[in-house]
Amino acid sequence: MATSYGSLCRPVQADLRQNLRQMAKDRGWTLTETAKAAGISYSKLTQGMSANRWFLEDEVASLAAALEVSVDELMGESLFKATARGSKFDKPRPRTVGEDVGTGRGRALCCECGTFRRFTVAEEVYDGKHVMDVSDDPLGRRMLTTVPCRNCGKDTTHAVLRTDKHRDVAEEWMAEPTREQQAVADRDRLIRRIAEFGVDVHFRTRRPKDRSRGFLMKYEFDESKDRWRIEIDPNAPGRVQHLALVDAWHRIATDQHGDDVDWDPRDGVVSTGKGALWSVAVEELVVDIRRALPMEGQKMRLTAIDGMARAEEKAQ
Repeated sequence: MATSYGSLCRPVQADLRQNLRQMAKDRGWTLTETAKAAGISYSKLTQGMSANRWFLEDEVASLAAALEVSVDELMGESLFKATARGSKFDKPRPRTVGEDVGTGRGRALCCECGTFRRFTVAEEVYDGKHVMDVSDDPLGRRMLTTVPCRNCGKDTTHAVLRTDKHRDVAEEWMAEPTREQQAVADRDRLIRRIAEFGVDVHFRTRRPKDRSRGFLMKYEFDESKDRWRIEIDPNAPGRVQHLALVDAWHRIATDQHGDDVDWDPRDGVVSTGKGALWSVAVEELVVDIRRALPMEGQKMRLTAIDGMARAEEKAQ
């Protein structure tokens, strides 16, 4: 038996239509005003409201943004279509750089007056200040476009806004922890883990004599407390500390000690930490340096430009 398309989308998007109708009513909007605010056609909105077609994900995102609510709040218990039907309404509209994912419109702040506005791709002016996620801009700028500002009354540079879920590449890259920070986090997790087995971990800077022997860590059984004790040199890189702790815990748990330890009854079991530990730490340090240098270069360029601008103002 054939089933009409409307009979399918009528029940599963009922909450969406009801919520949309109520939220628009609360704002005093007609369907025409709602469609205009969301940047979708009036015919698509009315067909969706009459259950003659499905509301697509990007349309719902645009409506939610216009009504200043979340997509989940607008959808309620409604569902999106699981498979494409093949109609012209099912073809996703291609996105362009600078617009919010799923909204069909961009959001930006004017860099001169700070006015917030929404813009369409057709309004953008592609000049030298139009830079997005990945850019070789000499000033290190990103996520900028030029659009007309209603407050300034002219085309001005705007900072393009993204949702937290879709931050630009450079911002995500800068927000990532460094390799040293990751190593310290791994070390702290291991310390909490082995503490559950009754092992004490202490950070202790060794004497010059110990450092001359290449000291990295010491582990011994503390008979007074009836538990194992590990000492780590806090001056070593975080990754070296982490790998040394892994090594010490493995030797304590298996009672196996390699050739790179010094069996000194006065000092306990002292490990020099030679070999791969330091090479791993050096590799991670190089990664952090390569990441930090471009950022510092950008800061230096901006500082120099600001200084020249102030000097020119004084000269005038």
